[in-house]
Amino acid sequence: MKKKFFYFLFLSQFGALLQIASSYVGAHILILPLAYLDKKTIKNYFYIFPILLLSIFNSLINFGEFRFLEVSQRLLSFSIIIYVITFFREICKKSLFLEKFNLIKIALVISLPTILINYLELFFRFSNLKLFANIVILLKTFFIPKRVNYTYGTISGFFPEHGLFPPYLLMMVGVSLTYILFRDKKIKKFDLFYFLSISWIFFSIFHLSGLYYFTLLITIFLFLSCIFLNSLKRMKASKFLIYIVSFSIMIFTSVTYFFNLDDSWLFKRLMNLIENSNSILTLDLKNVLDISFIFKFLPFISLKFLNYLEFLFGVGLASYTDFIIKIQDSLPSYIVSMAYFKQNLSIERFALNSYLVCLFIELGVFFLLLILIILLKIANLNLRDISPLSCYKYFKLANNNYEKFIGLMIILSFCGSFLTILGAVPLLYPYPWISLGFLALAFQIKKEKLLKNGL
Repeated sequence: MKKKFFYFLFLSQFGALLQIASSYVGAHILILPLAYLDKKTIKNYFYIFPILLLSIFNSLINFGEFRFLEVSQRLLSFSIIIYVITFFREICKKSLFLEKFNLIKIALVISLPTILINYLELFFRFSNLKLFANIVILLKTFFIPKRVNYTYGTISGFFPEHGLFPPYLLMMVGVSLTYILFRDKKIKKFDLFYFLSISWIFFSIFHLSGLYYFTLLITIFLFLSCIFLNSLKRMKASKFLIYIVSFSIMIFTSVTYFFNLDDSWLFKRLMNLIENSNSILTLDLKNVLDISFIFKFLPFISLKFLNYLEFLFGVGLASYTDFIIKIQDSLPSYIVSMAYFKQNLSIERFALNSYLVCLFIELGVFFLLLILIILLKIANLNLRDISPLSCYKYFKLANNNYEKFIGLMIILSFCGSFLTILGAVPLLYPYPWISLGFLALAFQIKKEKLLKNGL
């Protein structure tokens, strides 16, 4: 089972090797049939399969149309989630400390192809030599076929656009920080894993994309909210709050510096969104100048047009596009008149610009809650086991403030990768779910080290 997962993880870094219709699909899909030779994985998938079938039936009742490709994507997406959860449950439950830590080391080594292409992008960015750009384009032409334009210089690995890279990037930053925290500090010779870890942290500084910074801000906001509520409960100052504030200041100053230095157009875009933050929060986007950003809010805007039955049971699996077409006359005119909207309408396929919100529209509260309960049962977890505050209670039992800070950064990175599902993350991306698995694994490693030290 471990060997299959290593192949799965290695192939996942090539996030657009295959193309099905107008969608790019990661190479990890090739290994998924082999992963389902495992009886436990098949058994776990069939726990949620009846719910998915009911939702497909609901779709047929509502729209009378069966979109085979869209349905297949949804079923594949849930098969990835089940596979990842099943694998990490077995690893966390049965593996010894060294086996768990070796998974972290292997994850770093097999990311070497992405590390190399990211360094090539950085060399081009700082030298502006066309040679590096040509090498990057040549590699991307092979690993991202049939694409008109290729982004480079913004750190995007083997992904079609830099905006699709954050889930993988944040996952690997979390893996890197986990290695740095738990590695043997007595090693004095050259440590390849440490070099690979530092490389990923280095890339996180120079990567540029809207989803990346949006995710960091959302993650920090949620953590600050949790800390505020926890502080009210405990009614005393928290060191955790100090770390969060420090990290927020560090991120803000870094983002401001790098945007203003190299990418003024992106900095201006960010400032425009900040100036219109009140309009964004109320979803009154007609005066927001960032057109692509407005279109990405379509799933959030569409939520208010769900009726009571649709809110409870969804519009049906794979029926997001049908729902948008149905409500198009009710949508704000500034959305319907956009070129993006018209292009999607002409091909009758609207992009899932929020993985989570689109699934909510399709499945509704009832089906989503059922699936969540089943997934937690399969993982043998309750929400407290993977909550940030619960994890930090263990990580803060460290030898010094440096280790506490690294522990905090691990939680932020893995949670950040998972929270990218609020944005335009493709359904078949496994990284948000793998990140939750790695967070649980890091949590288990820390608990075992504490037990070993008699704490």
